[in-house]
Amino acid sequence: AIEIRDADLNAPFAQVQVQASNGDSEIFNLPKISAGVYRLTVLPVTRGAARVQANNSRIELLGASPSASVTLTIRYTDAKTSTGASAVRQTTLMLVP
Repeated sequence: AIEIRDADLNAPFAQVQVQASNGDSEIFNLPKISAGVYRLTVLPVTRGAARVQANNSRIELLGASPSASVTLTIRYTDAKTSTGASAVRQTTLMLVP
């Protein structure tokens, strides 16, 4: 799951960019769960993909039996931080086949 906590955001969803070390890049909308809390409970992943297809709302793992790990970098742009400026927040995680 991916969760964003942004107390001053009041939109129906929060958007994150997910970049994979295999070249995939996707934008995901995290629905609002409660005030300032946004969560995507399932990250769509396709195992055994023939090729990476950016911007199709799925992370592809290549090959019939993926053996290589893929590192994901997840970025969220906080439009208004406590100082009033915008800031990019990011974290990484590894998908292990």
